Amino acid sequence: MAYEIIEKHLDEKAVIFMRKRIRPQEIAAALGELFPAVHQFSVRNGIVMAGPPFCRYRELGAEGMTLEAGMPISAPAVGEGDVLAGTLPAGRVASTIHAGPYDDLPQAHAAIEAWLEEHELSGGDAWEVYLTDPGLVEDPADWRTEVLRPIETAPDGSSEP
Repeated sequence: MAYEIIEKHLDEKAVIFMRKRIRPQEIAAALGELFPAVHQFSVRNGIVMAGPPFCRYRELGAEGMTLEAGMPISAPAVGEGDVLAGTLPAGRVASTIHAGPYDDLPQAHAAIEAWLEEHELSGGDAWEVYLTDPGLVEDPADWRTEVLRPIETAPDGSSEP
């Protein structure tokens, strides 16, 4: 699949999420566990969702990764227990839309990485926004996922080459 990479600016977004350390082959199972738990927490606490769920990838390494799975919310909230409150950062991001099954998402991440390298930029922790609910859309070919990667800047505010 050919990916169109665009650069855009995002405003900071309040979120609630859960964090888990996993191996790459455990992503689907982890999201299947974490998304419902975050949703249940929001319902119990009257927290209003403000968009589709996301998964941010942190601490990628040979031993596995830490992911944060959650949902944007309409106003800052307080987490409790394993449910944390925070933000998705404001700033410049490289973005693309992946069409198709989740198993093919690494191709979208690779396309953004290649775009960053081509433009001599570096990127922060990537995240995915699941624009299509697989519970409502059966055919994985019709699923849409936005992949975003912050464009890091140097302390002086310039782009890092």
